[in-house]
Amino acid sequence: MKIKYTSDMKDFTVDGVNELFESVEFGVREPLLLKKILEKSGFLIGAYDGDRLVGFARTFDDGGIWAIVCDLCIHPDYRKCGIASEIMAQIKIWATDDGFRTLRLFADVSTDPGLFEFYKKCGFKKMDNAMRSKGFAW
Repeated sequence: MKIKYTSDMKDFTVDGVNELFESVEFGVREPLLLKKILEKSGFLIGAYDGDRLVGFARTFDDGGIWAIVCDLCIHPDYRKCGIASEIMAQIKIWATDDGFRTLRLFADVSTDPGLFEFYKKCGFKKMDNAMRSKGFAW
């Protein structure tokens, strides 16, 4: 298996991202909304096996101080192959090269106990100061 990594916006399609999201139970996003989300992301990184998107993450940021990693997902058939580690490494390179001082990650680690340890290995530490508003579809 030869995985190709890309951060070129033209390599991402709404259908490809939605197929991956569906495989990891993130839910399919309305195409126009997903297109807008992809376009407004600070950095996109995808892992492809041929033409198939098998790994993905994106960031959003304030333009210079902080960036947040979101939507990191790996197709179930491709887990434990180092794809998530490489995606996180590419994000850290991007954030460093662009001069960000803080890289954050918001993730639901309750679904898989191994996720917390994975993120710790990637250099993230647990935060106890995040909050969210009720009434939204979370």
